[in-house]
Amino acid sequence: MNHGFKQTAIALGIVGLLCTVGARADDSSGHGNGGKGPAIRIQLPTGQWITPTAAERAVYQPLMPGLKDMPSLPAGYAQSEALSPDGRTLLVLTSGYNYVVDASGNLLPNDSTQFVFVFDVSRGTPVQQQVLQVSNSYVGIAFAPDGKSFYVPGAGEDNVHVFALQGTVWAESGAKAMPT
Repeated sequence: MNHGFKQTAIALGIVGLLCTVGARADDSSGHGNGGKGPAIRIQLPTGQWITPTAAERAVYQPLMPGLKDMPSLPAGYAQSEALSPDGRTLLVLTSGYNYVVDASGNLLPNDSTQFVFVFDVSRGTPVQQQVLQVSNSYVGIAFAPDGKSFYVPGAGEDNVHVFALQGTVWAESGAKAMPT
């Protein structure tokens, strides 16, 4: 099966996801391209503009982890993505300074993590299926060759987080210490 177009469209969509922090969107139509209107233009902090929805069927989706304490807060710092070997699942890893505080400035440790967003991309438009929290991460995410597990490095923890497919959901199956 040729995933060339799908991978290109997904890669362009990821550009949109990666540009949510420090960027300004300009879309007078109130919706993304989707073949129905003008493409969303994003101004980068450098002053340059990109159009992540210019490609046919490309969509722009903010990364919404659904935090208990701040449900409307989007995640920032999307750094890496991985497409499953069968081309049906897309993983997007956030990595950075995700310190979430309440109105009084108190740290919310349960919300101050990194995230792995799991998308079903088998039908063209990405559909968010799950959000997994990772205590700490750094750029990088990879599927196992069989597509039934994936790996995320634990930055500063000298480990690798291992996630496995359990039925129809992903769960962390443990962290493996890195040899010293």
